[in-house]
Amino acid sequence: MGRSDVQPGTGGTVRTVFGEYAPELAVTGWDPARRFAYASGEAPDGRFIAYEFLIEGRAGGSTVLRTVTSGFLPGDDWADEFEAMTLGGEMYFRTLVEYLTCFTGRFATPVTAFGRRVRTGPGS
Repeated sequence: MGRSDVQPGTGGTVRTVFGEYAPELAVTGWDPARRFAYASGEAPDGRFIAYEFLIEGRAGGSTVLRTVTSGFLPGDDWADEFEAMTLGGEMYFRTLVEYLTCFTGRFATPVTAFGRRVRTGPGS
């Protein structure tokens, strides 16, 4: 989503450009090939967002990628923002599935504990 620039390591930064909006978030967890986490600072109104990616190798050459997004959306428009973020997340994971499927030649099967599946597997 957008164009990202990552300054690696704990204490580094993640800057993602979405048109005119370009937030810079602090890297809070860095364990290459295992864990990557970054978060915004807390705004005066309490708003914040945090992302964590956990990678786990499995038998047979497969890999599990878990993502966790946490945050707080104050104000009367929180439901609209939450819905927009949910739709954006779905688009992000659809793109990731397509990329991984093309890159590896194997089908990526996304499953979510929140909301509906992003895409079903062959024959589903």
